[in-house]
Amino acid sequence: MKNPLLLAVVALLLLLPSLATVRLYLDTPPLPLVVALASAALVGGAVLLLARPGRAAAALAAGFAWGALVAAFFASALNDLAMLWMTDWGGDERAAAVTPVLFAPAIEELAKASALWLLLLLRRPFRLSLGAACGALVGIGFAMTENVQYFLIAVIAGGTAGLGQAVYTRALLGGFNHALFSAWTAVGVAWAVNTRAPAWRRAGGVAAGLLVAIALHVLWNAIAARAISEILCNPASAGGPCRGAPSAFSLLVRAPLVEIAFLAPGAA
Repeated sequence: MKNPLLLAVVALLLLLPSLATVRLYLDTPPLPLVVALASAALVGGAVLLLARPGRAAAALAAGFAWGALVAAFFASALNDLAMLWMTDWGGDERAAAVTPVLFAPAIEELAKASALWLLLLLRRPFRLSLGAACGALVGIGFAMTENVQYFLIAVIAGGTAGLGQAVYTRALLGGFNHALFSAWTAVGVAWAVNTRAPAWRRAGGVAAGLLVAIALHVLWNAIAARAISEILCNPASAGGPCRGAPSAFSLLVRAPLVEIAFLAPGAA
């Protein structure tokens, strides 16, 4: 990156949100923090074994750090603004229903994509497997910072039992979600960097990768996440109050099948 102005902008984008995110980590009690770090390490290791990206430790580490420290900060701030705007426009119920399904996926995928678009500015060709792995690690870092907050809330609300349920739903069932979404963005970027197609086609490839990521994220939030929540809630009737712990079949078979049904096509 030889442009000093671009270098200064990137450094500023990294520094300010990174300090805020590090403060979040320092203020988090050890148990939820360690669990979030451990789950990210396991998912990241699995991605590296599958993708076999080769010797690109600096790029992979930078992608992970951007997702954890920068993208998560901006996505959280913009999601809050979107929720406030929707509340003012349509009330609390509409904001709670619409923001996670429509606004949050677009905001979060754009925030994660910012790391991958920097690769376009560098204009250095890289293999598709490396691009996919880098995109996946951006998503894993992003999910890790989200999980720090979710696991902390789970501990406060439900103690170790609440943390266990949060780990099952977010780290086990949903551990690869953000990795898959941002890997699709990276596929579009990798194609654009390596092809000799005209500029408009390269831009179309980048946009297509991002749109696939957003679409997968929207489908997950709108259908799959709600279906899993309903399974774990175990109501007597659809939309009814929760009845405590679900059956072992629902927990270990039905919920994972929902995860597989929605993520397997995109992962394949």
